[in-house]
Amino acid sequence: MSGGSYNYLCYHSDSLSEHRADLASMADRLEGLPWKPDAAVATRRCLALIEEAQRLAESLSHAWHAIEWWDSGDWGEDAAREDVEAYQPANGQRAEDVLYRLVNVGNGVFELRPVPAASGDNG
Repeated sequence: MSGGSYNYLCYHSDSLSEHRADLASMADRLEGLPWKPDAAVATRRCLALIEEAQRLAESLSHAWHAIEWWDSGDWGEDAAREDVEAYQPANGQRAEDVLYRLVNVGNGVFELRPVPAASGDNG
């Protein structure tokens, strides 16, 4: 066999969300090797980022729908504004103020979790 064990994952970096199962299998394989773990950890991180992006996109779907319908002439500005302004980021924080960290939750599973806002500086 000349490749393809992971559906040629190496050629799909532009469409990774469609290859989550392949990424998980690749991470499992990398974790099973007695070599430096950096590639396995980075693969799990990649998977966690894709999953977080999917959750974020799902939470934004109403706002995106509103703008798409307004721009296509199906809705008026007031209806679009209502849905966009109804969007609420996690914990009521502004999206641009939320920092995330990658957390190992066990069994090789990583999640992105918001970092609580610190008082004082950001650095």
